[in-house]
Amino acid sequence: MATLNEIVYNIKNLAEGGSSIDYDSKISKLQVEFLVHSYRANLLLNYTNSGRAVHPQTLQTLKHTSASDSVTYISFPALINFSNLKSIKSIKHYDDSAATTESVSLITQSQNTYENNNRFVNSVKKAYVQDGRLYLVNFNLDTDDYLEVTALFANPTEITTAEGAFDKDSTMYPLPTELINALTQEILSKEYRVVIGTPRDKEIDGEAPTEKVQGQVRQR
Repeated sequence: MATLNEIVYNIKNLAEGGSSIDYDSKISKLQVEFLVHSYRANLLLNYTNSGRAVHPQTLQTLKHTSASDSVTYISFPALINFSNLKSIKSIKHYDDSAATTESVSLITQSQNTYENNNRFVNSVKKAYVQDGRLYLVNFNLDTDDYLEVTALFANPTEITTAEGAFDKDSTMYPLPTELINALTQEILSKEYRVVIGTPRDKEIDGEAPTEKVQGQVRQR
């Protein structure tokens, strides 16, 4: 794994032929960050569409502590747009007053409407995501209570975990090494027309020096 800044500067360096300098760069760091998040989302969608499970290194656990009593929803960061609620792996409610931890069932808004009339499940703790909010059903968050939501978030830098806020220089970007390499090559080839290949040998006067493969930056 690598940090976000390590991934970004590696892409910038390769795209600019190894001469990337911040004050003279034609490629914006923020632009590359946006591309990294976007291509990560597409990469993970394709990764799981082929039948593979969500890789644990792609998940983050958001921690939200309640600042007031009787909270029925929280603002919620955007998720990668998987179907069938696949983006959220688990939700846990930590009740400070009762000193208990309880799993929360994830449902859709339509399921919530239907289950409100079902006496077997209408008291179970549930939650659903709608319009940038995580709505809490059959429970409230009180002061010092907190939720932990483990999920695939669209922008990893927006997530505050138990370890603290995301740090672009020190927090590991939620993508395994083998997918970071694939992401880097996708961005370079599609956005900057840079092709990374295995250097090939060329015989010159009995010697076989390594020929460097260089790419060109597309003018914008």
